[in-house]
This record gives sequence, C-alpha cells and structure tokens, in this order.
Amino acid sequence: MVYQTIGLLRLTVIQRLIQGIEHEVRIMELLTRQPTMRRANPSMTKDTCSQPCQVDT
Repeated sequence: MVYQTIGLLRLTVIQRLIQGIEHEVRIMELLTRQPTMRRANPSMTKDTCSQPCQVDT
C-alpha cells in the first residue's frame, strides 16, 4: 500500500513537470514566432507578376 502511494505521488510530480515544460514551450513558440508576409497574388506566373513602378527623376 505504501509503495502504491509513493508511485502515485511520483506520477503526479512527473505529470506536473511535463505540464510545466509544455507550457514553457508554448510560451516560447509565441514569443519567437516570425511574422509571415502574405503576397497579394500568390500565383507565380508571368501574367500575375507586376513590374515595379518607375519614378521619373
């Protein structure tokens, strides 16, 4: 009976440690996430690629 109680306590401690680590990983993913830049037109064909505007100097 004593060994079962010790086993359950160890299991509880291990589960809490894992939950804490998972929480830290989620926080770090949020903090280190790089912003994504979306293109206006995702197609890469010649028809949809626009030329940059030329500025008169």
